[in-house]
Amino acid sequence: NTYIASFLLNEVCKSLKFKTNIIMFNHNTRTGQLQDYRKMNGGGNDDFNAFKTAKGLIDITQDNIVFAMTDGGVCQDTRHFTDELEKKGVIIIAVGVGLDDYDTKRLRKHYTNAIAVPNTEALPTVMIKQLQQLIHR
Repeated sequence: NTYIASFLLNEVCKSLKFKTNIIMFNHNTRTGQLQDYRKMNGGGNDDFNAFKTAKGLIDITQDNIVFAMTDGGVCQDTRHFTDELEKKGVIIIAVGVGLDDYDTKRLRKHYTNAIAVPNTEALPTVMIKQLQQLIHR
């Protein structure tokens, strides 16, 4: 689910000529191409180090949106990084695909802008609504 959702989002960003950085994480964190994600073994969710990596890649002189995609919920408290980035004007949107009620509640607790969808088919409609609210259009 996360791979498909990330792929769709990346394609939209490319068509809009947005610069993208892909940070993949499970039990470890690395940057690369989205297709490399399929080569990673499942398990784990190193969201803390993923945000640490993202922080180092973000150019705060530009407009930035960070999409945190997960199909397994939130494993570590990332508020230190997200609060710091949001104070610098970075918009962070957490997207949970196919989460149970427990993980959905955790996602919404940890992220100001959190979207939970039952499957990837529901993502475009919900994402459009969220982005419209954030960019006031």
